[in-house]
Amino acid sequence: MGSQIIEEFTEAHLKELLQSHFQIDPMRLDGSVRFSELELDSIAVMELVVVIEEQTGVDVQEHLLEHMTLDTTVAQAVEAVAQALRSTGASQKSGG
Repeated sequence: MGSQIIEEFTEAHLKELLQSHFQIDPMRLDGSVRFSELELDSIAVMELVVVIEEQTGVDVQEHLLEHMTLDTTVAQAVEAVAQALRSTGASQKSGG
């Protein structure tokens, strides 16, 4: 279980997750690299979405699965997560 909930998701967070969960060389990680270029498959992208949910404490799966594909770049993924957190997180926080 995650020890700390991330409220603002940054490129640094995503890079750390890619390094720790998928053993991707940090030298390969920059904002313009696509998930397919990192040799991730669709199952790995789904795993990444679950890890992001665990790290953020927000149910963002539906939003991210629509916006994160093998052609998504690291920078695009960070923006998708940020948008999901703004829209989903705001509604979850106001409801509970």
